[in-house]
Amino acid sequence: MRLEKGDFNLLYFLSYVFRTCFDGSNKEKGNILIYVLFVIAILSLLAIYTLQISLSDRVISDSIMIEKKAYYMAEAGIEAARYKFANNDLEVNEIIKGSLNDGSFEAEIVEAKNVGENEKNDDKKENDNKDNDNGEVKQLIKIVSRGVFMEGKYKKEVEFEIIK
Repeated sequence: MRLEKGDFNLLYFLSYVFRTCFDGSNKEKGNILIYVLFVIAILSLLAIYTLQISLSDRVISDSIMIEKKAYYMAEAGIEAARYKFANNDLEVNEIIKGSLNDGSFEAEIVEAKNVGENEKNDDKKENDNKDNDNGEVKQLIKIVSRGVFMEGKYKKEVEFEIIK
């Protein structure tokens, strides 16, 4: 049985190589070395390709993990600024910094205004920014937070309505 042109099949080729290796009637005994080296080269290339794919997947997954942790650091900054502002521990344009594990955040309230403060309709304006006659004021605040984790950075801007 010989390999025909265009009929290349890896299993057929390997069975041919093993038949010629262990067939005692083979007169061309030096050819087996070439076949074995060829098979080893193909298997080595396949192993290198698989290793390369595995390593690139690892780098990508590490990068995604770092970006997610930077995002959560920015979220932590937003929550810290929101909490401190609601408890009158943070003023507008004051920066709050913090760190958790290997990451850090920096948050700032860049704008705070009373809800309904600049309305043009005077009929609605009479106590729109007061809540339930308790003297509580609704405020719209804008927070900018930057999260950093290792080489990953994330910036997030949000607006909240807070009752003070």
